[in-house]
Amino acid sequence: MIVVIAVMTTEKGRSSRFRSIRVIFFLFLFVFVFATGVANAHLVKYASSDSSIDKASDFNLKTLDGKQITIASFKGKPTVIWFMAAWCPSCIGQTDAIKKVKSEFGDNINILVIDMWSLVDTDRVTIKYGITEVDSTVVVDANGNILLKHLGPSGYQPIKDTISKLSF
Repeated sequence: MIVVIAVMTTEKGRSSRFRSIRVIFFLFLFVFVFATGVANAHLVKYASSDSSIDKASDFNLKTLDGKQITIASFKGKPTVIWFMAAWCPSCIGQTDAIKKVKSEFGDNINILVIDMWSLVDTDRVTIKYGITEVDSTVVVDANGNILLKHLGPSGYQPIKDTISKLSF
């Protein structure tokens, strides 16, 4: 909720200036609220038969043990890409969701965890995938198509539902 408190003056001239400033302020506020709503309208994106399916962007990253990986390294199996940060409070809950998905689907899926705040993301994967929030998840099918993009914490169910629709 936004509360604006204003005091009108009785001096001639200042009243109309104040009114102009107030109109400009409310126009700016309207544009800001509208733009925020439009920007957040795609927080969860599911691919379906009637929508265009985005291909997963290629990347080249080095793992903690020094191996080079690309999106092609994960072809052949669905892949859950989780963008997190070690300091992120909601990531603690999402860790349990990711573990539960892995235990349910086992070796039929890949899990890739990218720490958004480390130097490991040298290929700017977060930008390539349009990730603007910590604790976001992308599910890519075995052919490299993005099936789910969820900005912010998703929990277990959306990931499970997306992977369950695939045939192994």
